[in-house]
Amino acid sequence: MAKPSVRHADGDGLYLMTPKRGDGYWMLRYTTPTTKLRREYSIGKVDDWSLADARDEAVRLRFAIKR
Repeated sequence: MAKPSVRHADGDGLYLMTPKRGDGYWMLRYTTPTTKLRREYSIGKVDDWSLADARDEAVRLRFAIKR
């Protein structure tokens, strides 16, 4: 069975997802502080977000998750 997408790590939980069909997108993987469960959050499509912007958004999201 083929994987539906390929994940390319940038660091600190930020990934470039490249699906077999459709556009690539940025995704943040994180662990919730209260339940310790692993979660994923789609930041946006590569066409709309540069790497620098996705990194900045990942920092903002990680800060918000910790609160």
